[in-house]
Amino acid sequence: MFISSHLYADHIFDKLESLTFNPVGSGARAIGMGGAFIGLADDATAASWNPAGLIQLKSPEISIVGDFSQWIENNSFLKYSHQTETYRMSEQHINYFSLTVPFEFLYRNFAISMNYQHLFAFQRNWDFSYQQLSPNDSIYRVNQKGQLSAIGFAVCFQLIPELAFGLTLNFWEDWLGQNGWEQSVYEKGSLYLKEGTIIPYEASIYSKYNFQGMNINLGLLWDITDNFNLGVVVKTPFSADLDHTTIFHSIEPTLHQSPPLNTSEKLDMPMSYGIGVTYRFSDQLTIATDFYTTNWQDLILTNANGDRFSFINGKKEELSNVKPTHHFRLGLEYLMFNKNLKNIIPIRGGIFYDPMPADGHPDNYYGLSLGTGFAKGKYVFDIACQYRYGNKVGQDKLERFEFSQDVTEIRGYGSLIYYF
Repeated sequence: MFISSHLYADHIFDKLESLTFNPVGSGARAIGMGGAFIGLADDATAASWNPAGLIQLKSPEISIVGDFSQWIENNSFLKYSHQTETYRMSEQHINYFSLTVPFEFLYRNFAISMNYQHLFAFQRNWDFSYQQLSPNDSIYRVNQKGQLSAIGFAVCFQLIPELAFGLTLNFWEDWLGQNGWEQSVYEKGSLYLKEGTIIPYEASIYSKYNFQGMNINLGLLWDITDNFNLGVVVKTPFSADLDHTTIFHSIEPTLHQSPPLNTSEKLDMPMSYGIGVTYRFSDQLTIATDFYTTNWQDLILTNANGDRFSFINGKKEELSNVKPTHHFRLGLEYLMFNKNLKNIIPIRGGIFYDPMPADGHPDNYYGLSLGTGFAKGKYVFDIACQYRYGNKVGQDKLERFEFSQDVTEIRGYGSLIYYF
């Protein structure tokens, strides 16, 4: 009996089903305040949060931010498997790098900035066994890695003394390394054919995506009073080019490997927007809050045949029920001045509600963060730790296994700023 290899490929692998798409925040100071930074945005990471905030910089500066992440997944596979597996994963990245120069022109303040932003992370390692059509254990494995980053060119200027406008032009290219992700899926098990025959199979699929596109961050910062700021940011949608390479490898029932299949696809990236409010009680104490929305229902993949699928759940666009996510962030910063040593030690904290897109309704994630640092003369050093968790999330990832997971994530940030 001849069985097309595509039958196995369709059975074991849905390229969207198990994909992670995790946004990454920028900067140790902002993360230490729970990500409530749209209305504050007074360091070089403003190009990512709200480019109008760059107007607040008084001296040229160079900055670099690193992040280290570790998270634990307690994954439950209730159908076929009835087991819970625990997975630990970690990754390290340059989170942000920038060179910013403020200046005055025609009696107005300006600032320009060039920056690198690490914006999305892809990481997954699953390996579990289950029983379906035969008493022998079946095996399912997923390995995924990669990232999306952008090179940004930002400019901001004063419209009037109390109001600034800024924009960041983001190029999502592979100028500093691969901009994309890779995914390998392996499964060994049994396949039930329409005529009632059960056959063993063992196969894998490897996919690689290269991502290219361009978008703009637009921002406004309004000093309503000396103590009260309002910030607004809009990150425009865009259509990214995806170069997709696929290799299918079958071991059972026949040994077969397809040549690399290269296709050109499109990924529509969604609009996101937010508003932030900052209130300074004194030179020492600042409180900030943000409300932020991302239209994840517009994250749509168009394949080489012109078919359109939700990138969140893998369903056809007209069958998908993905909704926008609405985020809330609250943070504070308290500065301790040492006049004798001429240094500043900040204490920062924040809480946030950070939902992730899913089919039907968003997955609920919550978190808190703490941060501190040291500033003296031309140097500023900041560190932050973020704790984020979600219980019984990801249920739309592996629906045929009645999957859900409890996720605990710890992310650490460190930044160094030098003022010229």
